[in-house]
Amino acid sequence: MNTLIEILDFEQTENIISPLIFGFDHIIYLYDQNHDYQRKRKTLHNLLAKKGVHNVEFLLVKEDAEYVFESLTRKYPDAVFNCSNGSRTLLVKMAQYCQKTNQKCYTLNFQRKQFNDLHGCSDMKTGFRVPHLMIEDVISLSSGEILKTGHALPLMSEEMENDMKNVIQIMNTNSSAWTRLLGNLAKELRNQNPQNCDVWISKPSEKGQLRLLRQLEEKQILQLACDGHEMCLAFKNRTLMKMFADSGAWLEYQAYLECQQSHLFDDVRISTVVDWNIDSTNKNDPTCEVDLIVIRNCIPAFVSCKMNKCSALDLYEVKLLSQKLGGTLGKAAVISKAFALRPGQPLYLKAQELGIKIIGSKEIEQDKIAETLVEFLKS
Repeated sequence: MNTLIEILDFEQTENIISPLIFGFDHIIYLYDQNHDYQRKRKTLHNLLAKKGVHNVEFLLVKEDAEYVFESLTRKYPDAVFNCSNGSRTLLVKMAQYCQKTNQKCYTLNFQRKQFNDLHGCSDMKTGFRVPHLMIEDVISLSSGEILKTGHALPLMSEEMENDMKNVIQIMNTNSSAWTRLLGNLAKELRNQNPQNCDVWISKPSEKGQLRLLRQLEEKQILQLACDGHEMCLAFKNRTLMKMFADSGAWLEYQAYLECQQSHLFDDVRISTVVDWNIDSTNKNDPTCEVDLIVIRNCIPAFVSCKMNKCSALDLYEVKLLSQKLGGTLGKAAVISKAFALRPGQPLYLKAQELGIKIIGSKEIEQDKIAETLVEFLKS
């Protein structure tokens, strides 16, 4: 079976799953006038070519659907029909034709891992291949484009990696005090001389913040010096110092490092800025930034990292992004120590209603972010 015939679906991820899973050499997409999206066809064609599938056709079907089906089966006697998705009217006509003429056909729900042999396709299960896509591929399928990285990781020498892991470990000892400490630091770092690696701040009165500073000093991330009510923080290097300008970024760093080093995902991206619609010429066209994106076997998760606070709007935003950029396969998750997201709290229940995975204090402190995300993608 070398030829696949299926109906072009509005959701691009649905269009690429079967060609990647079953390894057809020849793909014919049918579409009607209501689904004539030229750019979507071009994007799909280019991505399939990138995956080694070069024999791809797109065929417009008008009122002559049955004639088109008959012509295709005469020309390609090995053709298999995918009756899973696409324009409902055209899909019904295809299903009726397959039933009437006993054509080989099937349905597939990839997310639920359900393959249904409608007629003559039982041997396709043995040829099932696990598909893989990169995050950039998924974004392009949604008509979006990755513009840049909001705050990228520094060059990861062994020393820098160890320093970052030490900072992350210290952060997790008292995340509330950490947020307040870095909030105060950020104000001073904005006005910092670009040539210096030290910054003066008012000596914190809170014991938790002072303890964090001493722990950072013990790990040689910085050195402390006091002058009355003022305190000087001399950082090990300017790269580390700049990373302390954003308290929330360190949770993103932790999640990224865990996911990247776990080797459980096909691709991992941090702080990804995306243009929702690259066809638009509007200079004010909206963009969005996703804290963390991971993908495994074509299923992406869009993750929001919120250290100690999270609102219903944050939940709605990450859910929207997962649907807009990830299509029908996109999933949403939130990594946070926020009290409002603890089991039984109203916001936690809201997340459950929306199908959002909450990764809380236990998983964060036990370095189980990657493990939890993988299990979520499998579910």
